[in-house]
Amino acid sequence: MRRCQLLSWMIIGLVLSLTGIATAKTWTVSGTITTTPCKMTDLKKGLGDKVPLRDVEVRVQGKLKNLTWGTWSTTRTNSHGKFSVSKKKNNWKRSFRVQVKFSSKNLLVVKGAVGLIAGWHTVYSTGLRSSGFNKTINMTSSSQGGCTSDRMRHSEIWVAAEAMRLKLAALKRPFIKKIRIRYPVDNKLVNDTVEAPFANPLDGWISIIKNKQSDWLNTGTVWHEMTHIWAYQHSRGETKIVGQLLKDSSTHDHQEKSFVAFHEGFASFVEDQMKYEILGGDKGFVWSRTGLAGVRLTTPTKVERNDYGWRSILLMLTHENIVGYDFNAATAGISELNPMPAVKCPGRRRLSLRQILGTFYANPGKGYKQYLHTDEMTFKGFYKRASRVNSTLRRSDRKNFRELITHNSTKQPHELFCEPIRNTVGVPNSAVNAKKRSVAPRRLKVSPKSLKRPVNRR
Repeated sequence: MRRCQLLSWMIIGLVLSLTGIATAKTWTVSGTITTTPCKMTDLKKGLGDKVPLRDVEVRVQGKLKNLTWGTWSTTRTNSHGKFSVSKKKNNWKRSFRVQVKFSSKNLLVVKGAVGLIAGWHTVYSTGLRSSGFNKTINMTSSSQGGCTSDRMRHSEIWVAAEAMRLKLAALKRPFIKKIRIRYPVDNKLVNDTVEAPFANPLDGWISIIKNKQSDWLNTGTVWHEMTHIWAYQHSRGETKIVGQLLKDSSTHDHQEKSFVAFHEGFASFVEDQMKYEILGGDKGFVWSRTGLAGVRLTTPTKVERNDYGWRSILLMLTHENIVGYDFNAATAGISELNPMPAVKCPGRRRLSLRQILGTFYANPGKGYKQYLHTDEMTFKGFYKRASRVNSTLRRSDRKNFRELITHNSTKQPHELFCEPIRNTVGVPNSAVNAKKRSVAPRRLKVSPKSLKRPVNRR
């Protein structure tokens, strides 16, 4: 009996071989996976209408008619969203499907409040085919669930998170650990009207809320909460925020502890910087004394205990030409001085975004052996550290910057940081030359550039 069975299979194999039905060939399945943001639409401004999904995991599966799916291979998309899988199989017709998982060594996007493992999302499938294919797969297409599916939302989160991660990496200020994001999250133990997105300093997860009242998913929320995670990874004492949250039920507006306001203000500041760097948006404005008073921030202490106050402080420290602005303006934000007094302002007094981020780092050569501590998250503490590790800030200027956030002061930046240029217009040349000879060692040189009206480059 066994010999008969063996002989039968040999005959079948021979027939199949002769007829070419079982001839082996190489099948190649390749493509480009993109997404068109339809909720986080501002991403289109900086990233385009069809954004490639870079570094997502891709699984290609195939099956013969009436059989189950079998995985051929898993791979990853490159920086252009492209992937390719090849496998040697017989030439029988088969169906294919392409699946993606939003998981990499740097980023993880999952569903739900307790999701820990990313699932596979089918983004393309075919009927029976006699060859492979090369397909551009857009997540937004109606055949893939359109704009309303969770996989579409996850693709938008992925694009936004990757954009910020790459931007900080380019600044040599990368995230230390994997970024982990959950959406949608709806905690049934929390009232929908008060439930809000949060970045947990204890477990490192970002939770973006969607409940019956609100859907918090937007580009700003993703970048704001990611900044919190970055700050937690680069600071000490951050877990104390949890205690303050439980005590006050909020980490926004006026806070008892300045470090809570600092973390929130810093997150808002970096969020706006990302919108400027990636999307070409606005950096935001520095509060004038009028603006600070309008939100009851009438003393430096009140300013440093408010997230709006810290956001304004960081914008002030990074402003490209602060000496040309009016801090006594009647508007909420500072406005350009017109006319600009003739002054000479030696040296730069500003930080770049990279320098602001670098202030968090340990710098033993400058006397800082560890990351920024919550005890240093006061105006005095942060400025002291920033001015020691960055040569573009002068330690002696701390009192001048503090003056600019003092409501009852009227001093302007050009009065605090600059020296007036002596006006010699209308004086006879002989008198000017005589004066030059008599006070040559103390003469202030007039540069044509110093007489130009500063340009607002914010």
